[in-house]
Amino acid sequence: MDNAANRLASKVVALMVSIVFIGAILVPVTANILKINPVVPLQESDPNPMPSIRMDFPTMAQVIYKLRRNWLDRNFGLRRVLVRWEHLLDVRLLKSSMPWDPVLAGNDDWLYLAQENPQLNVINDWRVTAPLTPQQLDTWVHIYRTRRDWLAGLGIRYMVVVAPNKVSIYPDYVPQRFTKARQTNKMDQMVEALTKAGIDVVDLRPALREARANGTAYYRTDSHWTPFGAFFAYRQIAEALKKYFPGLKPAPLSDYAVGERPGLKGGLAGMIAMSDIYTENVVTMEPLLPRKARETTGREAGLNEFQPLSIYENEDASLPRTVVLRDSFVHEIIPFLAEHFSRMVFVWPFPTDAVHVRGFKPQIILDEKPDIVIDEFVERYFTQPPPPSALPMEQ
Repeated sequence: MDNAANRLASKVVALMVSIVFIGAILVPVTANILKINPVVPLQESDPNPMPSIRMDFPTMAQVIYKLRRNWLDRNFGLRRVLVRWEHLLDVRLLKSSMPWDPVLAGNDDWLYLAQENPQLNVINDWRVTAPLTPQQLDTWVHIYRTRRDWLAGLGIRYMVVVAPNKVSIYPDYVPQRFTKARQTNKMDQMVEALTKAGIDVVDLRPALREARANGTAYYRTDSHWTPFGAFFAYRQIAEALKKYFPGLKPAPLSDYAVGERPGLKGGLAGMIAMSDIYTENVVTMEPLLPRKARETTGREAGLNEFQPLSIYENEDASLPRTVVLRDSFVHEIIPFLAEHFSRMVFVWPFPTDAVHVRGFKPQIILDEKPDIVIDEFVERYFTQPPPPSALPMEQ
């Protein structure tokens, strides 16, 4: 009787497990059919469209590939709910956030961008697990020297500006179990190599450390600096520009009213579907005097450009002109810096990746004929190893 009872109990357990398993599989399908889609604060790009289907073998092979890699993982029912539950479990309950996750949860509810893409891990870069090699540094020096020399031949000055990663300014909230392997990091390597090569590099780490000492330099729930931090960055850039344009006078902090208001939707909190849990105020910098620079009509994004080209103009034609190659960190600097130029053209190219170096846009430069080109990068893009296509061929 005991053996029979055990067999019966085993069958009941197996049946119950099977029912639960099948039910769990059917929940997303049922949610899709019934169009059940609860609102979840998950920040991500729009789902990919369903690939078109034609009944021939090559097309079907591509359809299966796209379904597996692009469509199914972004379109199954209750996906956002399940993503939120996963992060609630990992981040809030188990405290198991790791550097190879997209977002690393730090101490005191600080969030850090970690694994941005397969080639770029911000936390491991901060830990300096893989410094740049001499060959990689030489390649970058050659690329920037070529840009500088080409511009010099046109009578145009060249300046590289680097915005630090948040973790470089606020490292103290990174969990202590993630220690640094080296003190000299890739930013130090790049700045030293380019400076020795005569490239004008503005390393904004000192400005952001000063901003931190006086207020909130970076958002706790986002990867970007605040307008307050951006103002200190602007001041350092403006001071560096004075050697080329002696009449340039940076605005004092007293020209702005610094404040806060609720309602920030931090990008990092959104990436883990918890912007309602990780709340934060928006930092504001309201000018006390009217701004003179105005945004004018730009154009649509071109090939390998992340966003449309934008243009700011000032009525004072005696001011210099510039083309700025930018990323997202320039956004908060524009209102401050645009006051010092008669025309500023902002181009947002795709960043360096495993195949291509970020574009330099020579045709726009030739068309605009600026007095200076500002090549701005956030640290994590500036310190990317050059792609194999940029490395010199072995002899």
